[in-house]
Amino acid sequence: MCGFNVWPDVETVQKLMPKASQVYAQLADHYDLSVEPQRAIAEADIIDFGLLQPSDKYQPAVLALGEFPTKPGAAKPYIRKFMADKEMHKQMQDGFGIAYEMVTYPTESSMLFRLVFKDFDAYAHFRSAAVQEKMAAFWADTGFMEIIAGAPFGRTVFPDAHVLVKCGISLVLGPVSHSRPQDLASIDEGTNRQKT
Repeated sequence: MCGFNVWPDVETVQKLMPKASQVYAQLADHYDLSVEPQRAIAEADIIDFGLLQPSDKYQPAVLALGEFPTKPGAAKPYIRKFMADKEMHKQMQDGFGIAYEMVTYPTESSMLFRLVFKDFDAYAHFRSAAVQEKMAAFWADTGFMEIIAGAPFGRTVFPDAHVLVKCGISLVLGPVSHSRPQDLASIDEGTNRQKT
């Protein structure tokens, strides 16, 4: 399972950590204790494209994540410039199908992205040759290619994820599932990206 919470600041996380163990204890029967959990607290830049509506119930979604190597120190300023530029934001919102994007910076030379799509059709649309060509042109026009130091790696897709959207703060849970491998393989056909 891959999950993450979005909180306004580190202080809130520190206050809630003692309560988290009570929640995780209720899920203990579902854990494989032979695998050490990976937990981290990271500063994140979040872009909400307004495609997910707040709800008291979990909504199905598709979660895609991966990492880009970047030129040292270049990712965070680029992302923050992007977030402040309403025209760039609008271009990204129109036609790519991404509902929500979260970017963290594991090192000075990398950025880890998490993309949330409303459904599998939106993800398939995003991975289509036409949209990927449009995305490549967008990246070139906006200077993204200038900060990238290599191909993305570690791309993983969770086609059976769920998202809880509350006032712009989301929790995404994605079971590791390859329930539609033929769909994932066909989407990746002809690309040089790592298949999931």
